[in-house]
Amino acid sequence: MEDVLEVEHRPSDMQRPEVCLDEISKPLLADTCERVPMKPGWPARFADEDEHKETCSLLLICEPATFED
Repeated sequence: MEDVLEVEHRPSDMQRPEVCLDEISKPLLADTCERVPMKPGWPARFADEDEHKETCSLLLICEPATFED
């Protein structure tokens, strides 16, 4: 943990920027039935069922030192 804290206190260096990486997996879903078309005065209606298709990975890489407070 001390190594991480030491990195946070380094001065900015354009040759070696400090970056953060975050990754999350999300399932890709498909509707299992057709949606009922909307009518005036009625909200859209659909079944609360999904078919699991695949999983994808979302990656976020940013340089937090460049953001203004």
